[in-house]
This record gives sequence, structure tokens and C-alpha cells, in this order.
Amino acid sequence: MRDQKTNSWSAVLNIIKNKVHDDSFFTWFEFTTLEEFSDGKAIIGVPNKFIKTFIIEKFSSTVQEALSESFGLVEDIQYKIVPELRNKVENARIKGINLKNNKRSTNKANIEETSTNHSNLNPYLGLPLVGNFKLDNYIVGPSNKMAYEGISSVLAQPNMYNPIFLYGGSGLGKTHILHGLCHELLKRNPNDKIIFISCEEFINDFINHIRTKNMNEFRNKYRKINTLIIDDIHFLGQGNKDQTQDEFFHTFDALYNSSCQIIVSSDAHPKDIKSLKDKIQMRFISGLVASIEPPNFATRFKILKQKCKEKGYEFPKEVLEFIASHITNNVRELEGALVKIHASSRFGSKPISINLAEEALNLNSGSFSKQISRKTPKYILLEAAAFFEMSCEDIKLPKRGKNAIPRHLSMLAMRRLYQFSYSEISDEFGLKSHASIVHGEKLALKTIEKDPNSKILYSKLMDHLKNKF
Repeated sequence: MRDQKTNSWSAVLNIIKNKVHDDSFFTWFEFTTLEEFSDGKAIIGVPNKFIKTFIIEKFSSTVQEALSESFGLVEDIQYKIVPELRNKVENARIKGINLKNNKRSTNKANIEETSTNHSNLNPYLGLPLVGNFKLDNYIVGPSNKMAYEGISSVLAQPNMYNPIFLYGGSGLGKTHILHGLCHELLKRNPNDKIIFISCEEFINDFINHIRTKNMNEFRNKYRKINTLIIDDIHFLGQGNKDQTQDEFFHTFDALYNSSCQIIVSSDAHPKDIKSLKDKIQMRFISGLVASIEPPNFATRFKILKQKCKEKGYEFPKEVLEFIASHITNNVRELEGALVKIHASSRFGSKPISINLAEEALNLNSGSFSKQISRKTPKYILLEAAAFFEMSCEDIKLPKRGKNAIPRHLSMLAMRRLYQFSYSEISDEFGLKSHASIVHGEKLALKTIEKDPNSKILYSKLMDHLKNKF
């Protein structure tokens, strides 16, 4: 049974290997196992918490796609820390095994990919860069515009803003934009001296150098660079890490005084990281502090279109609008929704539609239900489109006679069931004046009064919308 799991997981890993850069694969997936798989639930073994967190945050959709390709639709993926795997990682480090260098391939595509993998060219770079985390595919909107402009300034005019402190919730794109910056810096100068590291790795590196009584090496490593980027800096203040904070403070000052660009990310504003010492908080606040908020509808829709392009998915516009209206928390959940709907379509032999999306995401229960923003004209229009089996664009188009009934009944439902203003409804229908909404409401009332079938249809529409609450 164990051999069967090993073979199955090897097949999954081969799929993952084709989707990520070599360095990323060997760093995050080489020491993983399939501990259990049954009834659409997979439990993946990982060596430690750091690798577990990184895979969940950066590669969750990649893992889900690979599992689905191998086993069919996978509903639940969990990660389990396995001590044996941790020992394998430690043994590999002790023996000095360089997995990347031991891998030999004569495949031209692999050689070309390796030649463009900046982490091989730059010995200062810590974290392997995620291949598709580039600035040119980072979708910019009102929620992240200042953060994007700040990062872009590093390329246009270094040290214009120093330090740069990015903060926001998980899955909003902080790591993407940092990887994108590194890609661009190394594209311009492959020998640029950059350290891009997680805060946890910085702390571990500091502790290891203390144990080996080699702090001069630590200081030389971190203080003779052009750019320092630390992800998840809020971990610096967790636990009893006074000595680590003091060393970071002195490193910060040394780099700042030598005009080194410093960029850090966090899940909270510097003032809200209570465990950070005041002197470090003040250093961060002295620079550009930019938040990354949950994206608005327009940005979410653009993100979904970009993800479909990257993955080769073909989704109808109204389904993307439906997802964008329902999944509002972060980018990672948007991507996860796409993967789940695509897998449901593929393995269930069903066309991608709003009904399939609602079924696949289990919107009326489970984890997605808390994210639904239903009391909006956009949501009502999407649900009306699903009810009438039309696209939102078709409902919005002015029509005459019976063809206009779905449009007018939708307008009436927005007014009667949800009490939206005429201006709110006209904005959703893309109308310059709300006079057309007033006229449409009157026509709907006349139609219901004169035509029994239209009255029944309107009643069913209202029931459909009420059941969504």
C-alpha cells in the first residue's frame, strides 16, 4: 500500500515539476509524501511548518491541479508535519547535498529554464523565485495601487522611498509583488546583490551564526548588499527575540546609511505589531507604508481573467463575474475557485456555467458562504441571469416585447425585494439616467398584471432570489 502511495505521489510530483521552476520544486516539494488519499481528501506529508505554510500560500492551486489530474476531483487537501521528512531534510543539509546540481538533464527546455532562473545566478538571493510571479502580470487596482507604485519606484529611482513597508492580509499579493520586483532587478543586473528571505529564515540564520560563534560572517552577509527584502516581518517580534530584534535594528541602520534599498512585508501596520520594539516601528514608519486591501469587483474580475489566461482555462464572462461577486476575500481564494470549477467541469463532463460554479463552490454552506456579498445590484443581476439562463450582458441590452421581460422583471425585483435606488440600478445596467429604470419597472408591473405566465415567472424569480439568503 505504501509503495502504491509512493508511486501515485511520484506521478503528482511529476506534474508539479512541469508547472514550477526547478529550484522551487526542489526547495518545497522534494521532501513531501502522500500520507493518505480517500473519498476526494488528500493528506500531504511535509517536513516542517515553514514548508507547509509556504506551499499553502504560494502553491495551493498548483497542488490541487496536480492532484485532480492524477486522482480526479479533489475536494479537501490537508498538510501534516512528518518528523521523518524533517530528518531527511536535515541529513541532506549535513551531507551538503545540492539537489539542484545533482539533477542532470539534456532536455533543451530544462537548460533554457535553468539559464533564466535568477536564483542560480545570484548567490545572495535566498528564496527561490516563483516563475509566474512577475510585475507584468500583477493586476493593479485601487486596493494595491500605492504598493505597486512604491515597488515600481525601486526600479525607476532607487531609494526614493526607503524603507518600503507593505502590509495586508494573507493571499492579497504581497509575496507576488516582491517576487516580481526580484525578477525585474535580476533581469536588469543578474549579479545584483540582493537578499530576499522570509523573516523566519532570517531568525534561524541569526541563531545558527550565534551557535557557531560566527557573527562576523552573518554581518558581512547581510550588510554588503544593494537590496534587502524580508517577507512576513511581523514574525520578528514573536517569542523572546530581543537579541534578534537588536541585531536587525543595527543591520537596518547599517544598510540604510549605505543607501541600500530595504523592503519588508507584514500582515499588519507597524504600529499594530505590538511585539516589535518602538525603535524598529519608528524606522518602518519613517518610510513608505502602503497597504494592500482586498480587491474590488473590477480588480477581482481582471485577476480571474489573468489566471484563466495563465492556466489555459476558458470561462464564460458571466461565470467570472459570478465568481468575482462571491469570492471577495483574497486572490488565493479566487484562484482556488477557478481550479475547483474547472475540475468539476472536467471530471463531471459538465459545461462551465453559473449553476456549476454555485454547485462546485458549495456557496450555500461551507467556507465560501461567509464571503458572499449578496445585497448588491451586481449579485441580483448575476442570479437573475442564472435564473433566466442568459448572460448578464443579454439582460442589460434594451429589447422589445417578450424579449424585454427578463430585463424588466430583474429591474422590478431589485426595487421591490431589495429596495435599491434607481441610480444604483441604472449604474449596474450601464445607463446614464435612471429614467429607463423607472420606465422598465412600470412596464414590468403592467406585464405581470395582464399576463398570467409573466406573473408566475416573476414569482419564481422572487423565490429564486429569496432562497439565496
